[in-house]
Amino acid sequence: PTIIMSRLFKSNRLHVRTWDATDDTFRWPEADPESPLFYEPIADRPPTGVCVSGGGTVSAALCAGYFKALQDLSLLKHVRYVSGVSGGAWGSVPFAFLPDDVADEDFYAGVCPPQEVTLEGLKRAPPRSMAYAVTHAQIVAHTVGAAGFGHEAYERAVGRIFLNAFGIASPHGVLKKRYYFTSDAAAVRDIVARNKHLHADDFVTLRHGRPFPIINCVMCVPPPAAAAAATPRTQVDGSEAADMDVERDRVLSFEVTPLYAGMKAVHEVAGVGGCLLGGAYVESIGMDTEPCGWAGPG
Repeated sequence: PTIIMSRLFKSNRLHVRTWDATDDTFRWPEADPESPLFYEPIADRPPTGVCVSGGGTVSAALCAGYFKALQDLSLLKHVRYVSGVSGGAWGSVPFAFLPDDVADEDFYAGVCPPQEVTLEGLKRAPPRSMAYAVTHAQIVAHTVGAAGFGHEAYERAVGRIFLNAFGIASPHGVLKKRYYFTSDAAAVRDIVARNKHLHADDFVTLRHGRPFPIINCVMCVPPPAAAAAATPRTQVDGSEAADMDVERDRVLSFEVTPLYAGMKAVHEVAGVGGCLLGGAYVESIGMDTEPCGWAGPG
C-alpha cells in the first residue's frame, strides 16, 4: 500500500510505500523478486550478513579494514547484508553509498596491520579515505557549528564528517537542494513514477554490487506515569541504577535501510496518540514526515 506523507510545505508531498510486517505474506522488498524495489545484486547470495558493532571513530576506522579484508579474500561478493550501529554505521554507510568516482582503494587508504600504525602515517591519510575521516572527525565542533538546526545538529555533524567527506550529498543545508537515498536505479524509477516532482538526480544510491545495509537505531519510549512510579530503575544487567532516569524508558530496536524504516516486532507500549508501536515499515523517503492521506494499495 502507499500513503501520502508531507514535510513542512504541502507542495513537498510524497507518495511512499508501507508494509504490514504482521501480515503472513510479508516479504522483505529487497529480497522479493515480485517487488518493484527488489535489489537484484544480492539475489543469488547466501543468507549471510556482516555485523559491525558501535564504538565511535574506532568502529568507523575498523570498517575500512573489515571490508578491505573481505574484498581481498573475495568474500564480500557473497555477503548479502551489512548491519551497523553507531560507529559501525559511520563506517559502513559511506562504504555502501560510495560514489563511483571514489575508488575502493581510496576508501581503504591507510589500512595496515595494527603494529604498523604510526602518527605520521595517519597524518598522511588522503582525503576521501576512512582514515582521514576519523582522524579529522571533530564531532563536538561540528555539532556545535550545526546548533542552529536544533535536534538535527548531531546528525548533520555526522553527515558532514562521514558522508560529505566522500562526496555523498547529505544532509541538505539551508536553502540547498534536498537529496533522498534509496537502493538502486530501479528503486529510483519506482519512486519517481509515484512522485512526479522528484527526479533521478535527487537520489543517492548504493554503489553497484554492495551488500544491502541495515542501520540499527533505538527508540526510547517512556512508560505510563503510574508504571514509571512503580518500576525501580534498573540497568540492562538487572541491577539498580538509582541515578539513571533514562533506564525507566523502554528502549526499542529500530531499523533504517535504503528502502524502508521501522520495526518488525509489535511492542505493547503506547506511541503517539495511544497507538501501538512496531509491526510495520515505511519507505525511507517518508522518514521525518507527517501522514496526510491514504493513496490505497499499490
